[in-house]
Parts: sequence; C-alpha cells; structure tokens
Amino acid sequence: MAPRCPTSLRIIFRKMANWPNLLGWTGRLDAGAIGMLGEQWVDASLALHPSARLLAMDHNSATLWSALDAGESPPAVAVLAAPVDVLVWRSGLQLHFRSLAAVEATTLVQIERGASFAALCAELIDQVGEATAMETLAALLARWLADGVLILADQAAAVTCRSTAA
Repeated sequence: MAPRCPTSLRIIFRKMANWPNLLGWTGRLDAGAIGMLGEQWVDASLALHPSARLLAMDHNSATLWSALDAGESPPAVAVLAAPVDVLVWRSGLQLHFRSLAAVEATTLVQIERGASFAALCAELIDQVGEATAMETLAALLARWLADGVLILADQAAAVTCRSTAA
C-alpha cells in the first residue's frame, strides 16, 4: 500500500496547485510567452485552455446568442442542415464564442489531442501545400493567441479551475 500524505499536506498541495490562478496567471499562450520560449514551443504539445470548448451545434444557437448579445430580437429556434462547429471560451468573466471554418475546427481537435505546432504544420502541408498551410496556420495562430485559447499541454494541470482549492 502506498503511503498517504497527511490531510494537512494534501490541502497545502491542492492550494499550491492552484497558485497560478490565485496569482492571476492563466497560462494562456500569447506572443510574449512564445517569444520567451524561443523555438522550443514549436515542438511542444499544445492544448486548449480549460475555459475553451469545441462544440458541434445542431441548432442555430450561435445566431440566437449573437442576436441576444446585440440586443436584437432572436430568430426562431431552428435545426441546422449540418452541424456548425463553434469555439466557446472565457476571458476573465466574459464569455466569447465564434463559428469555425472546417480547417480551424479540425486543427483545434488535433490540439485537443496534444498536437504540436510542428505536427499541425506537417499535416496541413500534406493537405494543401506549404504556402497555403503556412498562411492558414499563421492566421489561425494569431487569432488563437489574441483569443487566449491555447496553453502548453504540460501546463494544463497548473491551469485549473478553483474547484481544486480546499
């Protein structure tokens, strides 16, 4: 049987695991973080920030949400002919969302599985050629960094919800 930590130590460890959030650090990748990491970030496994989720919407939920957010009358609820991929994330206390093109949705699924930026590049180059792949990924990366939806996969444990705090 493995030795158990005393309860007081477990509580301290749980609180320490949540220190990044308590100190306001979110772990989100941005241009500054990538600059500090240098070239090593390209081969690092990526992940979505814990506040970000990919959803496949079968109804016109995004249209309803947009209308309500703009103070307009929402359209009637409707079933879509094909599901729409939507990225939902939180920045501070503000909730954001946007519909995704197929290439972005597919790439974010790969990121959810821990793909590195180098792996994303290699796969997209195989699909669309180098010039198009680099242009597409540069635009996507800029958007993801601005939205704050990426973290390094090995930081995922440190970027937790406060539910782990005692």
